[in-house]
Amino acid sequence: MAIIDESFELDFAIDTKSQSRKAAFWALGDRIDCLRDGSSSDDIAMYIWLRDRLGSVAIGHGVAIPQVVFPMHEKPLLCVTRLNQPVAFGGPMENHQVDLIVAIAGNPRDQSIMLRLIGRCELMAQNRQLLQTLRNASSQSEIAHIFARNNAQLAQYPVAERRKVRA
Repeated sequence: MAIIDESFELDFAIDTKSQSRKAAFWALGDRIDCLRDGSSSDDIAMYIWLRDRLGSVAIGHGVAIPQVVFPMHEKPLLCVTRLNQPVAFGGPMENHQVDLIVAIAGNPRDQSIMLRLIGRCELMAQNRQLLQTLRNASSQSEIAHIFARNNAQLAQYPVAERRKVRA
């Protein structure tokens, strides 16, 4: 599965205002609400906030990958947000600082595709040079180019196949 293909829409934003994890989630909720019908920005932000409280969406290296599922008619959205000011997240280390949020929003029917996308994004987040390139990007077209260029590298990590379990 390609990271960026016809089944997903890509968005990029630079958040210059958020100074806390909660503020970053509410800004993200506003952004997703502007791009997708089906839920309010407060509902989206609250869903992300509650999901994070179950276990931090921060995965290390300054990256968080929140996901939100709600009924919508459009294709899933991959929303990359660079925070001008890193904010504290829980996560693997105490007071973990995040400055790059890769949010995934989709319909309940898209969950299997979204899970594969999360896995691919986690693999990308392990490449510090790639993360620095993402942090230096200043436009949506740059982000799209970075993801497209790195699809070939991700192809070496096969997606787990479904196996039938006999009862």
